[in-house]
Parts: sequence; structure tokens; C-alpha cells
Amino acid sequence: MSGPNDGWQRLHPRLIIVGASWFLGPPATMAVSVVAAGGKVPLSAAITLSTFLAVFLVMACVLLSRWIGTRYRITSTAVEIHSGLVFRRRRSIAVDRIRSVDVTADPVHRLFGLATVRIGTGAQADSSDSTRRLALDGVTRAQADELRTRLLRRASAAPGGDLGAVTMAEIDWAWLKYGPLTIWSIAGVGVALGGLYRLLESFGLKPYELGFVKDVYGFFAGMSPWAAVPLLVAIVVGLGSIGSTAVFVESWWGFRLSREDEASFRVRRGLLTTRSLTVERSRTRGAQIAEPLALRLVGAARTNAMAVGLGTSEDRSTSPKSALLPPAPIGLAHSVAAQVLGLDRSPQEDVHWREHPRVALRRRLLRVPLVVLPPVAAVWSLGLWLTPVLVHLAWIAGAACLLAGTWSAYDAYRNLGHGLSGDFLVIRSGTFARRAIALRRDGVIGWEVSQSPFQRLSGIITLSAATAAGRNVYRVRDVARAEGLEFAERAVPGLLTGLLDDREKGAQEAGPAVARYRAHRTGPPPESTT
Repeated sequence: MSGPNDGWQRLHPRLIIVGASWFLGPPATMAVSVVAAGGKVPLSAAITLSTFLAVFLVMACVLLSRWIGTRYRITSTAVEIHSGLVFRRRRSIAVDRIRSVDVTADPVHRLFGLATVRIGTGAQADSSDSTRRLALDGVTRAQADELRTRLLRRASAAPGGDLGAVTMAEIDWAWLKYGPLTIWSIAGVGVALGGLYRLLESFGLKPYELGFVKDVYGFFAGMSPWAAVPLLVAIVVGLGSIGSTAVFVESWWGFRLSREDEASFRVRRGLLTTRSLTVERSRTRGAQIAEPLALRLVGAARTNAMAVGLGTSEDRSTSPKSALLPPAPIGLAHSVAAQVLGLDRSPQEDVHWREHPRVALRRRLLRVPLVVLPPVAAVWSLGLWLTPVLVHLAWIAGAACLLAGTWSAYDAYRNLGHGLSGDFLVIRSGTFARRAIALRRDGVIGWEVSQSPFQRLSGIITLSAATAAGRNVYRVRDVARAEGLEFAERAVPGLLTGLLDDREKGAQEAGPAVARYRAHRTGPPPESTT
């Protein structure tokens, strides 16, 4: 690998301005608050503002020394970074070990035409071992694209040519209707209001004494509770929906999922913060299709990759590490999962789901009163002492929670399932967020069989598949013991042999499923349970 970047290079000088600009935010916010308060500056606010300005000057000096002391180069065999003036660090990654080159640019970086390039070897993204990950924070966008292309180009690609990307999915703004269907929109309203309250308090202002707050309080106080509560809920939900829609637009603006060659695929998206993620097929261990309750009701889902080096964030639809598709129609979610895994149909579609024993339903139903009744009894007892209003509130809330919990228990049981589909084992569970996991059978590196005391009484187990990708452990919950052990053996023959041999010593309960396991233990495993 040769070219003009083989010699030592520095990061762009604009990086100093980018780093220093982050420390101008709090003083600017305080200045705006002082103007809003009529120019009155409490002593505590003045001290805080002076502290921030002093920190700004110190950090500017630190950033200047960091820029002076940081150099990088790409040779034919390695990527090398030297950093530090006083405490020097020398880091390098062999070119043939590189598995990912990701490019991101937050709004401040984009304002100054810079980007951050993260180079990884395929180790878990959550790892703190910097010898497996390098970051070049402060190269121009042109340099970032060039570095990514050079480091990921395969031998079959023409020198300096395009990687021949084939589009697998692009943004469809009809999906915007799925943006508000998340509980985080409502939580965001509470977080924003709480942050505003604390900011005003820091300047000696009492929010509840402000004129507009008094007007809002008087408006709601003049209404009956039956009208005020629904109106307040509608306002919160409306604000949350607007916030969620804005987050959806920012996160998925310009989304494109493309196959760059037969060995990798790339996700690009983002309005304010642009993100570019490249994942190799060789380290992809599976795919997850998640259906939060609100999305499930309208026939939508989201798709995430399970790959070595992406960390444990595959449950987040806005994750820059593993999200392959925004909330979209369920059919497209299955199609994208199949394309990423190199199949005609997704394993989640092409599987015969095995049902779990009815005892799993009874366990979930029993949890409902155990969770609901203690707090209801506490409020009811308090009401007997203080006011009858709490007594009525307790039994109404208790009845509603029991009904909702019972429905949730039945739904959670219906969503339980497991099976085999070709080279994949498939696991499904969840109610408020139903997840269907397709995991490569050759990606399973271990099994764990666990039983609580209540599970032992019921003859069921929790079977956990360990892998080097995603959340590292995926569980088949509340499955019959014999059936679960047979499923593990069929999925990865021989991996449970030692455990089963130990269990079989002196065992008196060898059921039909274990007998079937013994019959095929030395033979080839069946291709599928369908």
C-alpha cells in the first residue's frame, strides 16, 4: 500500500478550534440566561462563569499541545499513531488485521469540515484496549474518505476505483410516521423540563414564581380534573411525538444501506451528526428483528446486525454501531436481514417455532400479583389512615394493573419460541419489545444451562447461547429440560456432550428427547427442525 499518505502527517489545525468550542457552550448559555433575567448576575453565577472561562483557556493550551504532539502515517503493513509531548504513546495496527473503518462527524466537526476516523480489528467495540482500536479525530472529510477506501479496498478492486456499491435499502420518508411510536419521546419531555428547571434554579430564579408558569398553573387549576388530566397527557404526548420525529429525521437523514462487495456492507446516515459504518460479512454472526409494541401494532420493526466488534448496542434503533434499518415495514425488515446474512429469506421467517411448556405461562401469570399487589396494599393501607381518596385510587389502579399485567403475561408467553433454520438458530421473546434473534450455529462458542429453584420444581431450564457478537449471551427461557438439551445438541453437535455425560451419571429421568439425543450424538446433525 503506497501513496502520498505514507509519510508522517498531522491532524488538521482546525481541530484546536473544534475542541475549544465545546467549552464555550456553558458560558454562552449562562450569558443568555443573564440577559433573560434582566442583567442580574448572582455571585454564584459570576464565579461559575469565571471558572468556565479559565477552564477554556487551559483546554486551549492542552489542545494545542495535543495537535503538536500527534502524528500518523499509513505504511504498506501498518497504521501508526504517535501522540503526546510529555507522556508519549506509540500505537499501531497491522493493515491485514483491520476489520472496520468508520467515519463520523458531529455538527461542530462538520462546521469546520472535519471528521473522525475509527479503525478497529474486530474486537468488541466496548473494549477499552486501545491497541485494538485507533481513532484519528481531526482529519478533513476528503482525507477520511480516502483513508477508509484505502484501508478497506480488496485486492480485486481497481486501484483508486470505486468499491462498486449496490444499494440494499434507502430512506423512504413514508416511514416518518413510525418516528413518534416510542416511549422515549415522553421521557424526553420530562428530561427537558427537568433540565430547564435546574438551569433557572442555578441563577437564583424560582421557576414556580415566573409569570408564565403562574399563568399555566392558573389555567389548569381552573379546570376540572377530568378535563385537565387528559389535556395535560395530550400535551406531553404531542411534545414527545414532535421530539421523536425530530430525532428520527436527524438520525436517518440520507440513510443508505449498500453492499460494497461480496465481503462487506456499509450504512450511511445522519443530518447533524453523519455516520458511516462498514461491517464485514465474515464477522457477522446474525441479525435481530425488534418489534416494540407500538411498532408491532402497525406492522413495523427495526433490524440490527449482530457482528463481532459492534458492542452490545443492538437493541437501540438509533445506535450508530449496529442499526441496519430505521423503523420500517416488517416485510422490509425481514428482507434486509436476509440480504445481510446472504439468504433468500430471513431465518426469522423461514423457521418452525417450537412452543414452550404451559408452565412458562403460569410463571408469568404468577409474577403479576407479586408485582402489583404489594404497592397497592401499601397505598390502600395509607388511605385508611389518611384519606378515602387513596383507598379508591389503590383499588382502581390495582385492577387496571392486574388486567394489563395479565395481558402482558399472555403476550410474553405467545412470543416465546425457538427453532433451527438451516445454519441459524432462532430465538424469540419479549412483549413490550419482541425480539427475534437469528444466530449462526457456528458462531455459538458455549452453552450455559441454568435453573432457579422454582424452575427445578417445574422441570424447565434457561438455555443460554454464548457468542462473540452482540450482547454475547442469548437466552432460551423456560424451556423443558429434555427438549432444551436436545435443541442445544442439534444446534451445535458435541458442545454439550461433557455436560450431558455428567448429568446422565446416576440420572433416572432420561426422557424421549434425551434418548433421541443419544441416538444421533455420533451421527450428522439434522439440517433443520422444520
